[in-house]
Amino acid sequence: MKKLLSFSLVLMAALSLAASLAEVEKITLDALKKDQDKYNEKVVEVTGFVASFQQKTSQRGNKYFKFILRSVKGSSESASANIYGQNEPTFELKDGLKVTVTGTYRKEKVIGDFTYKNEIDCTVKKDKPFGIKEAK
Repeated sequence: MKKLLSFSLVLMAALSLAASLAEVEKITLDALKKDQDKYNEKVVEVTGFVASFQQKTSQRGNKYFKFILRSVKGSSESASANIYGQNEPTFELKDGLKVTVTGTYRKEKVIGDFTYKNEIDCTVKKDKPFGIKEAK
């Protein structure tokens, strides 16, 4: 009975992970730019080049980072998205580095008096495949 219960728990965890991975839409920054409404509030995975990377600490002492992900290295005219994450990145990010970002896309997000547009929140979460990894 214990083996059956253990197997059932492992199976449920695996199915849950598979379901969360299936919800990720792998898209290009150009596709995101063309159809922001389609991807609003969806989990997306995009690849591009880091620009204007900043590691900051909020007034409350919470660490966070932000940068612009561009489809073409060094081009401010290329398709892009603003990237936000809480804490610190899991590896050193620097301008020009090619990365893949997974997170929730929001066409517009309002927090207090501030409005953020075209943003992917890649804050790492236990039950979601969010984050940043170096791309080849």
